[in-house]
Amino acid sequence: MNLALGNNYDNQFTKYFLPLEDPRRTQKGNFMYPLVEVLFLSLSAVLCGFQTNDDIQQFGELKIDWLRKFYPFTEGIPSHDTIGRVFRHLNPTLFNECFIQWVSSLTELTSGQVIGIDGKTIKGSANAKKNAIHVVSAFASMNGLCIGQVTTAKKSNEIIAIPELLGLITIKGMIVTIDAMGCQLDIAKKIIENQGDYILQVKGNQEKTKEEIEIQFNTDLVCDSNMVEEYGHGRAETRICEIIKDIEDIPVLSKWTEIKSLIRITTQVFEPSMQKERAEVRYYISSLNTTAEKFNQFIRSHWAIENNLHWTLDVTFNEDKQQRKKNHAAENMNMLCKMALNILKLDKDNKKSMKWKKNRAICIDEYREKLMSLIHSPVKLIPERVSSLQF
Repeated sequence: MNLALGNNYDNQFTKYFLPLEDPRRTQKGNFMYPLVEVLFLSLSAVLCGFQTNDDIQQFGELKIDWLRKFYPFTEGIPSHDTIGRVFRHLNPTLFNECFIQWVSSLTELTSGQVIGIDGKTIKGSANAKKNAIHVVSAFASMNGLCIGQVTTAKKSNEIIAIPELLGLITIKGMIVTIDAMGCQLDIAKKIIENQGDYILQVKGNQEKTKEEIEIQFNTDLVCDSNMVEEYGHGRAETRICEIIKDIEDIPVLSKWTEIKSLIRITTQVFEPSMQKERAEVRYYISSLNTTAEKFNQFIRSHWAIENNLHWTLDVTFNEDKQQRKKNHAAENMNMLCKMALNILKLDKDNKKSMKWKKNRAICIDEYREKLMSLIHSPVKLIPERVSSLQF
């Protein structure tokens, strides 16, 4: 058994990260800081917006008494070198598997919601010998939670990463939305096999399918349409959704598993301050048989992964500015940031921004404790149990 994450701690946080192997066990020496303490310390610090190893160490030293409400920290706070070494060598595949199980335990996903899948390049992970890593994430739009991820060497590998990610997460009863990179026959088939539905954007990588869809929309087959007008952020946006369902006996379309609908979204954006107007037409295929109004909502929900996950990682956690170039440091820290973001999302009592919650967590121990208690039941340790943690 991994002594760092054994039965010495009886709480939810430890339970789901039990399978993690301490990377330091491959090296000689005695270690004073159990892996669970390093993880909990780092997550608590990242929750407050501290990401560098030095800042995590300093946060721990300033908040040692608070941290001991959750774990003993018998030997105090690990150094920044120890923290860095752990995240450089921690197995990201196992970390992700634990992350997925942990997220599943936090809340029950709302049935019928959109699960957006999209990738983001972590700019600060590149070095002279390798390109920046690309992380493909799955985001539950209604719950506002990242539910899993897969890392690839480059963006073009999303075609390989998406099926792998679909095999890790639960999509039964969900609607999976993916941009054109993921519009592949095998991906559509896998979504249906896993008892989900799909809405896939179609572009030039599926040239024949796109051409056929355009032909169909040049006829009078449109059976339903819906228009939405929105105003905000200094611009006016109009989205018109049109759908076609009469698509039987079209060979190029019938190869898509369970395809039932073609969708055309026409977007017009007007920016009064610049007196500029632009228009865009996008096409989609779907296994759903529903209304244009619903499709308009579902396709709009896909952008939650960009606005509420990727944008927040950059703005709230300054991800692109972090320089983590060695081994697995960048993707492990990316996962830790997503854990922190999920915790902030779970606070339903405060309808405030992520920045507001993060700043409050920095300043108020009681609020930070409330957040961490959402995922962890504090335990009282007796001396015998404390002594058993040394290794």
